[in-house]
Amino acid sequence: LYDSGCSQHLTPFQDQFETYQKILPKTFKAANKQTFSAVGQGDVLVEVPN
Repeated sequence: LYDSGCSQHLTPFQDQFETYQKILPKTFKAANKQTFSAVGQGDVLVEVPN
């Protein structure tokens, strides 16, 4: 895991969310100009080795 300083992240893996709620879709554009939409938000538990 790399700390980029970003406070929000996107993932396609809805099953990994501890909490999840649907939201109105928000469209984003990647650096390669591809667009995609966020359709939910919640919390994901990230475990890292000590």
